[in-house]
Amino acid sequence: MKNFTHLHSEAATESAIGYVALHVPKEINERLKTLVAPRYPDFRGEHITIKTGVHHPSPETDALIDNFRNAKVELYGVADDGLAIQCFMARVNGESINPMGKRYHLTWALDTAKDVPESYNADGSPGKVEAKHSGYIAAREEFVKYWSQTSIVTLTLSAKFYPKPSWAAGGGLAL
Repeated sequence: MKNFTHLHSEAATESAIGYVALHVPKEINERLKTLVAPRYPDFRGEHITIKTGVHHPSPETDALIDNFRNAKVELYGVADDGLAIQCFMARVNGESINPMGKRYHLTWALDTAKDVPESYNADGSPGKVEAKHSGYIAAREEFVKYWSQTSIVTLTLSAKFYPKPSWAAGGGLAL
């Protein structure tokens, strides 16, 4: 067991808030693009969110990263709203729901120039397409196309901490 007391006390004033996610390397993205072409102009494919709103450094965040080191990831379908959002459906270590109670997914492609329907935002407000909206699409069965068992893609990915992006500075981080 690591002793985080020294690290945490020294860095308390330098703590960052962000999220822990499974990093998807570029070479894996290139392979995945041969299976499912990005349908919209703004390609993402960078991570699968495990938990948002975490502080780093902290023992809790370090434990979360350790628990998801070399995670088994299965991509088992694609969700697409037909308007501006496309994502892979994912299972991580056999689970399809992340620690926040949301479906694991890999945002694949967006059209950030388009407006989202007001129903996509928790507060019912209008706005432009953002990566956070792919979670809404992943949770709606009518947008999901499941693959046959023989088409499931299996990967091994590791978690890391991502600082809260500058574009999320004014609001909640719900990826």
